[in-house]
Amino acid sequence: MRSRLNTLRWFLLNSIDYLLRRRSKRKSPKKGVVYFDIERNHWHRYLINICHFFVINDYQIVFHPRYRFMGHWSTNELIRQISVIKFSASTPENALVITDTASPGCIQLCLDYFNNHQKNANSYHVPMSMVDTQYYFGYQSRRPESPDKERKIRVFYVGNLKEQDYSNKLVSELFDCIPRNTIFKHLKKSSFYLEPPYRLTEVFGRSFNGLLIINRNNLNIPPDRLLELLNECDFILCPPGVVMPLTHFIIEGMSMGCIPVVQWGNYMSPPLEHLKNCVSFFSLSELDQRINEVMYMDRDHLMRMRNNVIEYYNKYLAPKRVVERIENLRCGDRLFLNGEIESVKLMPYYGGVSVKA
Repeated sequence: MRSRLNTLRWFLLNSIDYLLRRRSKRKSPKKGVVYFDIERNHWHRYLINICHFFVINDYQIVFHPRYRFMGHWSTNELIRQISVIKFSASTPENALVITDTASPGCIQLCLDYFNNHQKNANSYHVPMSMVDTQYYFGYQSRRPESPDKERKIRVFYVGNLKEQDYSNKLVSELFDCIPRNTIFKHLKKSSFYLEPPYRLTEVFGRSFNGLLIINRNNLNIPPDRLLELLNECDFILCPPGVVMPLTHFIIEGMSMGCIPVVQWGNYMSPPLEHLKNCVSFFSLSELDQRINEVMYMDRDHLMRMRNNVIEYYNKYLAPKRVVERIENLRCGDRLFLNGEIESVKLMPYYGGVSVKA
């Protein structure tokens, strides 16, 4: 009963919010229309981001106002962020149609992201994206300065380091990744570890020739300045997230030419390559070795890798390229979109690991 009342509550709130917001002036998209017919919103901010990608490419966004879709909390954020959103029970003419069921004339949106991670000629895995606010405010359009620019920070990370958030067994048992807190507890013992500053002016005003690890609970980098700071970093540490390896931080860093130090580069599509567009490791001892290598990497090699990272981002991760790949899908093809914990729950159960969030 409580669940039904909550769905009704969000349905009414979302409907009212949309009707109020539709009065505002909006730019008329020119390229085309994408029509989503989705029963439930399993994808949350990842669905918001794919909509941002279409908006950046000048598409009109239209959703079928299904009751359970409209009755979900994350649909409210979708309505708030996507200014050109509309709702219609009828499919617009000449629309690119995406639905969560196998239907004739449609691209099927699939939640089973990790069980079908390898490429298939009849499918496309939407890559990981930046956090949604980067697209909402347009910060993602910032490009890295000249690739041969001297940067002030050698190895950088900023993010959530709360023990309770990163102590579950999902990433280690299901993905064979070292948990985030285990990585950073280990790195604090490194001779290259630097005590993080507690003022934003210090972060932007100094050089850091070592490991600069910032807990965002102690010092948050505002979204409008994150890419600016990443433009000053040679390498970024890319630990796994709470329930899966993929994180927004690697995309934000690669957009600015930062070389990722990462254990799970194989989950990128196409996979990242060691010493070409990433620095990979598979154990804590190997991580120590890699950190030592990047601290003393010669400038020519670093520049080649930085250029490779920028090329990878522009070719595979930029919103324009993602939309082009979706446009090239045919009716009946499958579009895999990450649903985070909802996608993880579809992985085979093994090793006694609970996939409850």
